[in-house]
Amino acid sequence: MRKHGVALACTLAVGGLLAAPAPAQAVDESCPSGTVALSFDDGPSYFRPQTLRTLREKLVPATFLDIGMRVAANPHIARFEVREGHTVLNHTYRHDNLGQLSAADVRREILAADQVLREVGALPFRGVRAPFGGSSATSRAVIAELGYVNVGANAGGNDFQPTTPAATIRDAILNSLADGRILLMHDGPIDTPAGTAVQEALPQVIDGVRARGYCFGAVSPAVQVVPARLRPSGQPIPSIVNPVPFRPIVFAGNPPLSPPQPYAVVSGVSVRYFSVDLADVVAAGGVVGSLRRDLEDLVDTAETAQLRGQLEAQRAALQSIRSAVEGAAPSKLSSAGRTQLLTLVDRMLASF
Repeated sequence: MRKHGVALACTLAVGGLLAAPAPAQAVDESCPSGTVALSFDDGPSYFRPQTLRTLREKLVPATFLDIGMRVAANPHIARFEVREGHTVLNHTYRHDNLGQLSAADVRREILAADQVLREVGALPFRGVRAPFGGSSATSRAVIAELGYVNVGANAGGNDFQPTTPAATIRDAILNSLADGRILLMHDGPIDTPAGTAVQEALPQVIDGVRARGYCFGAVSPAVQVVPARLRPSGQPIPSIVNPVPFRPIVFAGNPPLSPPQPYAVVSGVSVRYFSVDLADVVAAGGVVGSLRRDLEDLVDTAETAQLRGQLEAQRAALQSIRSAVEGAAPSKLSSAGRTQLLTLVDRMLASF
């Protein structure tokens, strides 16, 4: 698929950059208690630029388990994460519970995210964290078939709840420390308006971890915590430019809270699934190059509409995809490929 994210990111301008922070502080790297890794799920969110600023100021490397559709919406953020020296891995495309999906949809969830992550230079190794920790024999088999490894976590602070205070998040993590542990935080969950308390807790967590004699490291391809240092790029930290995709909001609090703007609630089966199936048809020799390019352009249009919550535009673009597939000459699209792609696009049209 062509670089959908490039079109979204082109709106980034000087006004969308955070000013350079103060010089980073010196860090004690004696590590008498051991090494832990700090990981963040569900980004890039509205709060991610501030997370990046804190990590830079305190010289902490992080592992970001990013969601594909959020990367597609603001690819410049994930691209910066990579340049800054952080590890960026796969948290699926739309944060479905893999344990509840068919083998085909587990594969689509992982490969759809894989596509957008590779477009921004991420995925130093094939690591995925299953949303909600959900898994099944089916999902584990698919993950292994795709050459992925599961990246778990050992300590977190229930920070996806918007009512969880910063002190609770901090204490839950600090009370769970042990050498080799992977710490989990959500700096803007995909389905709740939480995130503010994590920004308050994060510098306290970092200082508390170091005060207890631990250093921060990175997650290796063997899913082990290994020593690492952050060497900041020195480039300005970018801001969120395009709406941050959300699933329907849960745990909104009382009174209900809304995520910070800009955001959009995403509906329907992920349009990016079509790209995964199209790649399969291409690999099988079932589609010619010119039709592939036309379909990729239509998918870009449909995905942009979906990520921005523009339902009518999303529906219209999907109808255009369907017409292009249905009307393609047999010399350009195989019968099996046509059936596969029509089945999927019809499912998308019926999903919202």
